[in-house]
Amino acid sequence: MPVHSQSITVGNRIVGAASIDGGTVRGDGGPIRPQLVVPLKLQLNPTPENAQLAVCYVSALLRTDQNASPHAAVCQPVSATLMDNFNARSIPHGPVDHTVQLRFLLSLAEVEDLERKRHAGGDVFALYCGLDLVVAGLKTFNEVRPGQAPEPTPWDLNFGLFSQVMPFWTTRVQPVGVQMEQSTWVRSVLPGLGYDRVRLLELTFPPPLPDNGRAVRQFDKARQALDGRRYGDCIQECRGLLNNVGAAVQVD
Repeated sequence: MPVHSQSITVGNRIVGAASIDGGTVRGDGGPIRPQLVVPLKLQLNPTPENAQLAVCYVSALLRTDQNASPHAAVCQPVSATLMDNFNARSIPHGPVDHTVQLRFLLSLAEVEDLERKRHAGGDVFALYCGLDLVVAGLKTFNEVRPGQAPEPTPWDLNFGLFSQVMPFWTTRVQPVGVQMEQSTWVRSVLPGLGYDRVRLLELTFPPPLPDNGRAVRQFDKARQALDGRRYGDCIQECRGLLNNVGAAVQVD
């Protein structure tokens, strides 16, 4: 799948890009604490040493429609502070990449809602990640450079590096598309969410079926076919289950 990217703009200047590779999205936390993990890559363009930039904060909101209202979000937004070591910062030579693991907490009802929307879509399941970033200028102290004495400060070198952080007033980035193949969602997302172990169903299964083992196994085949969008196979497995249950009832 293509990696979708949007420019990061400060004022009227493009300073970097935000991108998401849909193939890296995964589920985590299981049925107790399901989380959709979306790796967001932030890239800042090179800047001179005296004009360093850094992304200090990110807030993200997932939606199923690029133009949908925030009130129609998939789940609650998430945020992260990126001031520890300022890993998402610019340097003079070459762009800098830093990946933030956005963890969206989902309820079981929200997982079910995503599944309904996925089954209603085509071969590609698309989400959109709305971003709110804070980009700041950095003036850093206690840097040791060959042949240069550090600028005097009240804090000696034992305190390590520290920076004056100057947030810019206007930072903008358009929503980033998150496109996932159906196979990626079934293979990498659903098991991590515990969806292969939990269903909001209550069923009473009969004893082992003649020539077919337990009814639970037959039902699992139908469920796996449904998850994989193999609807014909799902119907066939369900018919097989019903036929064998009927045979078991007649034998009893």
